Amino acid sequence: MTKAELKKVLVIEKLVARQIKVAEAAELLQLSTRQVLRLKKIYLAEGAEGQTLSYGGKLYTLAEKPSPPFEAKTSVEVRETMQGKLVNLHKGQALELRETQKPSRRQETKPETKTASPAPPHKPTASHPWRKPWSQKQIQRSINA
Repeated sequence: MTKAELKKVLVIEKLVARQIKVAEAAELLQLSTRQVLRLKKIYLAEGAEGQTLSYGGKLYTLAEKPSPPFEAKTSVEVRETMQGKLVNLHKGQALELRETQKPSRRQETKPETKTASPAPPHKPTASHPWRKPWSQKQIQRSINA
């Protein structure tokens, strides 16, 4: 995690803990209040980067925040205790994990495509050359051809 990302996480954690207000967080991060609320929503759904892990098809976060946050994509060892709890082992520390919900993704609904109805058959007008009867000369040409 870069310093800027770490600062963002720390400010959002203070916001979630209600130590600061949304306007103060927006000022600290130099973002709009709407963007801060979006970051808070993402943080609550997914946790901080490097603080979540996937194990056995489920998403887990740390029950307690480690003193120095983990770097993103850090290798950790996950063990199941005899009581059925999952524990994250990293650098000699055993940190308990709790299951979290995967954030739901919005399904993009495609607008209904309109299908064209079949066009009515085109009838030529009465004065159209195709509607005129053949002359004897035209009949003879078609027979001889």
